[in-house]
Amino acid sequence: MPDVVASVDSPSVSIQPETTVETGAPASRIDSVTRRLSPVTVLLTLSLFYGALGRYSAAKHLTPHIDEPASVLAAQMVAEKGLPIFPSGVPYFQGAVLSYLLAPFSWFGSGGIEDLFTLRMMSVAIGVLTIFFTFKLAQQVSSNPWIGAVAALLVASDPISVKWSGLVRMYAPLELFAVLLLWMVALILMNGPTRRRLALATLFFWLGVFTHIATVLLWPAIALIALAVYGRQLWRSRIDVGFTLGMMAVGPVLLTALNTLLKRGGATPSAGGELPGVSFVGDHLLTFDALRRPAFSAWERLYANSALAVTMPYVMVLISALLVGILYFGRNDETADRPLRVGAGLMLLAYWLPVIIVGTFTREPQERYVIHVVPTGFVLVALAIQQLIRKVRAVRASESGLGWQRRVLAGSTLLLVVILALNQVSAGFGLQRARILDPDYVAASQYVEARRQSGEPVFTAMTPAPYLVFGSDEGLNFISGSPYSSRTKRYVRIDAEGQSVDYWIGVPSVNLMNDICSMVMNNPNAWIIIDSARLLSPNFMGGQWASVITEMTYQRYSDASGMLVLRPVPEPGRGKLAVGICNEAARLYAQGVHELNWNRPPLIFVPKP
Repeated sequence: MPDVVASVDSPSVSIQPETTVETGAPASRIDSVTRRLSPVTVLLTLSLFYGALGRYSAAKHLTPHIDEPASVLAAQMVAEKGLPIFPSGVPYFQGAVLSYLLAPFSWFGSGGIEDLFTLRMMSVAIGVLTIFFTFKLAQQVSSNPWIGAVAALLVASDPISVKWSGLVRMYAPLELFAVLLLWMVALILMNGPTRRRLALATLFFWLGVFTHIATVLLWPAIALIALAVYGRQLWRSRIDVGFTLGMMAVGPVLLTALNTLLKRGGATPSAGGELPGVSFVGDHLLTFDALRRPAFSAWERLYANSALAVTMPYVMVLISALLVGILYFGRNDETADRPLRVGAGLMLLAYWLPVIIVGTFTREPQERYVIHVVPTGFVLVALAIQQLIRKVRAVRASESGLGWQRRVLAGSTLLLVVILALNQVSAGFGLQRARILDPDYVAASQYVEARRQSGEPVFTAMTPAPYLVFGSDEGLNFISGSPYSSRTKRYVRIDAEGQSVDYWIGVPSVNLMNDICSMVMNNPNAWIIIDSARLLSPNFMGGQWASVITEMTYQRYSDASGMLVLRPVPEPGRGKLAVGICNEAARLYAQGVHELNWNRPPLIFVPKP
């Protein structure tokens, strides 16, 4: 069997053009050409090109993600005021690194929501860098450039990475800083710490934390593997490594402190989290209730677009078990294989601990919450291929080796490669078919802006897109849904004047039934921008809210993404059920009774016969 894990300097994989030799070129020049044309270099270059092409295509063709306007808004705030603080006064340091990277676009007049594709190119560039540094990470862990090239190719073709590297969100830089951090930690643990490596590890961790708080999930893995390698030396002879771990832990504390110190008018970024003293965007996802019903949907959704969506999670479990069995329970050269076991241990912990933590402590799981483990997972896959090939070669070289052993190992390697190819290709086609990501509030807002007259109010379920499209908050109002919904709890704030306002802009919030009725009955020229999913979902609006809105309005605009632009209908055209609900809500409100002070929630408005 060909030695597919040969060194890049091996004569068997070097390319030395005869024309170069015949010209009598200096040996150093020949060596330089050989290195440039080595198969590893070619494979890595193709991976970078293919990855860039896929990410560019995603940036070009994917419809807007519902949270992209929030990222654009944060970048504009940095450009205008120097800090990522929303107009509402809410600090948005979750994604601060991306906000500062995008701020120069605003300075040069290309930072508006109409420049979304231009802004997405920053994520594309970051995604390509992730491919390259995945190569460096896998090469470091395996001590083999071929393994690095394989891991880079897998990341380049990964549809989830392609998707999030084509959007103006913080998940592309989250992947990058996770890879950079683990690469630097691998260098420290495998080759020894230096001041530069320790400083860079701390820097990458902090940049990751101020990109997305999910970076914190890597800290336990790093601390555990450092403890396994250095033991008590962490607070003795290797106190420099221990100090670095401590300095890393300061990052999330600083993030929470800035969120608290820089809030304006009481506008905390907390969305109702249960952890005391913790305040950041998304803290509501952390809950001890999830311990009773752990679910790993976020991890499973990493493979959702693939034809092997059900199979791939099991493949990752088997790959991890294979590496554990070979590297930690097999017969190995203790001295030669120790760096490999350290590096593989770091990869295993950095992959599985975040998956387990997210699965057992969070709710509302989404693929993006664990996207930073994707490159690490592909490094594990490449390591598994390397170890299977090593076993094949060992059996072939052994006089006592049996033919069936070699066939089983070679077949397993081939099967793994086939599974990976099917997963990547089918998932890529799946991403192409799913180009509509979310309801397109940008397009709906542009439709309204082109038609509304001065003074006409706009009520919307998401405010960042209309605010950016309109260029101001004049006439803008927020529809959160029922006060009992999780959406209202997350996105409604009480400002310094005691008024209910939205999370992003600070415009008035409509969250009582009497308010929604007044909205459509007293504003005949109003525009309502909402998506059908939020309108009909019982977790957001749904029920009586949906009845009032749908029976008292008519559609002016709709699209394939589920967006609706509605306008109130005149009184004769209003639905009987909606009128009855609104009459009952008005009667109770006049008596001082509404959802916020009703002592037996939920308050249901029963129409009078």
